[in-house]
Amino acid sequence: MDVIISGRNVELNDEVREVVEAKIGRLDRFVRGIERADVVFQEEKNPRITEKVDLEVTLEGKGHHVRCKVNGPDELSAIDRAVNKLEKQLRKLKTKLEKNKKHNGAKVARAVEMPAPAPTAVPSEPEAEPAEELEFSAELDLVEVPDAELVPIELVRRKTFEMLTMSPEDAVVRMQLLDHSFYVFNNAETGRCSVVYLREEGGAGLINSAG
Repeated sequence: MDVIISGRNVELNDEVREVVEAKIGRLDRFVRGIERADVVFQEEKNPRITEKVDLEVTLEGKGHHVRCKVNGPDELSAIDRAVNKLEKQLRKLKTKLEKNKKHNGAKVARAVEMPAPAPTAVPSEPEAEPAEELEFSAELDLVEVPDAELVPIELVRRKTFEMLTMSPEDAVVRMQLLDHSFYVFNNAETGRCSVVYLREEGGAGLINSAG
């Protein structure tokens, strides 16, 4: 696995680079196909901040994308925390891949064992009348907010990504692997854009777009 190490506002010595290559480089043993690791350090210069080192690690390859963000009092502590977190995420990914493999194998076995059904004559039925369409509408009470109370927020970043098709359950797993609080995807159950997100009360929520 290629390990790419970089730093922002921080100088990395040889010891840190060797530890990163040794510990991050071994993570590909959990899941086959991990080909690249991007390791980015950033240091806060504020002396009041004790956890001054921010570390972001992104693993990619063969359609896999696993990411984590941690911080620590120094580079070596941050590396250990990142490795522990990534190992948990990769174990989840490995378990999911193994379950999918068994599930797909069982589907193929059932398809092979199941004999083809004999053709049967289907009596013609009168065409059913179309169901009555009901229209629903909801009106929201809009509250006017004085301009003085609005705090301007600057749009500082734009991002374009490929929206993958998957089930909501798979989207939750991918959200965890990316270490995000939400994930946008094309819902295989509805064929439309959906969002899964972490709820403050625990668990995950699902938002479906209207057709």
